[in-house]
Amino acid sequence: MHFLMCPLGTAGDIHPFLAIGCRLRQRGHQVSMISHTQFGPLIRSHGLEFIDLNDEPAYSETHNNPDVWHPRRGSALGARFFLRHTMRPYYQAVADRYVPGRTVTVSNHSGFGGRMAHDHLGVPYVTLQTSPAYAFSVLRPPRYAFWSPSERSPLWFRRAYFWVGDRLVVDPLLGPEINRFRSELGLPPVRHLLRWQMSPQRIIGLFPRWFSDPRPEDWPAHLIESEFPLFDDAEGLPDDLAEFLRQGDPPIVFTPGTGVTHAADFFRAAVEACLQLGRRGLLLSRTVTHIPPSLPDRIRHFSYAPLGALLPHAAAMVYHGGIGTLAQTIRAGLPHVVMPMAHDQPDNAYRLVRLGVGRVVWPRHFTGANLAQALRELLTNADVTRRCRELAQRIPADPVAPTVELLERFAQEVASSG
Repeated sequence: MHFLMCPLGTAGDIHPFLAIGCRLRQRGHQVSMISHTQFGPLIRSHGLEFIDLNDEPAYSETHNNPDVWHPRRGSALGARFFLRHTMRPYYQAVADRYVPGRTVTVSNHSGFGGRMAHDHLGVPYVTLQTSPAYAFSVLRPPRYAFWSPSERSPLWFRRAYFWVGDRLVVDPLLGPEINRFRSELGLPPVRHLLRWQMSPQRIIGLFPRWFSDPRPEDWPAHLIESEFPLFDDAEGLPDDLAEFLRQGDPPIVFTPGTGVTHAADFFRAAVEACLQLGRRGLLLSRTVTHIPPSLPDRIRHFSYAPLGALLPHAAAMVYHGGIGTLAQTIRAGLPHVVMPMAHDQPDNAYRLVRLGVGRVVWPRHFTGANLAQALRELLTNADVTRRCRELAQRIPADPVAPTVELLERFAQEVASSG
């Protein structure tokens, strides 16, 4: 089977697809990765065919814009980029390679081109949902950085809230570009795009049932929860980082996420919190300019470290709430402090709090004092320590295998029906 996989977004969105794609190739399938120009070297380094969306410099311009992490403007900015710069090339890449009965295309929730290829050409299509927040539910509404209704609000109110969002926000944002392309292909226009963008055939949640539990009754029946597909794009630790870890107590690790390039306030608060707690700190970021110019001896900056190798030597993780970092932190059995900004991050943070392993410090309250207080509460709480260890034991030894098996099962259904 030929899997045409199209991960869209930041490195945190690409990594799960790489883990799955590499395993599919090992099992004898042909795998092609359609993605942003900047990830070509990474994808090729893992032996996968790379199909370039040719979306530079638009990608850099979008992801370097501070508004991409704004709780309201971020989603609109990202959607416009995906619609204008990835939808048509993704569709064309699939159309050029589609062999009935031998091809499946796989993307995340931003893969509009994959849904278009399904509607126009009949290409079998799978959506990989990286977070429960993207599997929208009226019965259990996801948490947003801006206001969202709670499960305690009347059902009619929740339905009205999402109806307004669907008709007055999402459809006007996505509809013109999507329906313009559909018209070019001779397809009728579509509405209710919040749900249309997902595959009508198979949705795989890249998260375990216990993370989304209880499963909302209004989720699509063809959505199947799997496991976190943990992945590191490097093995082992750099020598200087390994030496730092050996020099003292386990440090607190701080990272605002791979896609964040404006995080000076985040790292300033991180340093202040470490000083207040008397703890060692490790700052992770490829953007040097937002790191404080002179760091105390017990706090070090590194541009990158594979979290799978690093976190077993850490005390806690402070981050943005991205699902990939979240999964690595759970596997390491560490407590979480989350500063959620936009997208799925607030909902992920809520779930960590519900599971008893995390605290939330919102960006407007993200100061050294507030961060130190949140860390103190977690690091001195025996129940939190116990709960972190319990959740770590729930991560299977091979977390990629369940998703690969689900994709192969879908592919077998496609082949037998073709």
